[in-house]
Amino acid sequence: MTNDAQRRITEGEVLFVEEAFSEFEALGTTEKQCPWCGGKLNFINAVSAYRIHCSECEFKVTVRGI
Repeated sequence: MTNDAQRRITEGEVLFVEEAFSEFEALGTTEKQCPWCGGKLNFINAVSAYRIHCSECEFKVTVRGI
């Protein structure tokens, strides 16, 4: 059995959470939940990057810009 620390994030999951981040930026909230466990997604926005991570499991995505 593969645990969350060993699990690889798919391209579809990245696109899903990026859409959740866009909703959060535009509306201040999103109904989308972690694609792994259904937990709450947290967003950390920096100047040219942002991080999306779950409060319940090891799911996390970091996006860097130019």
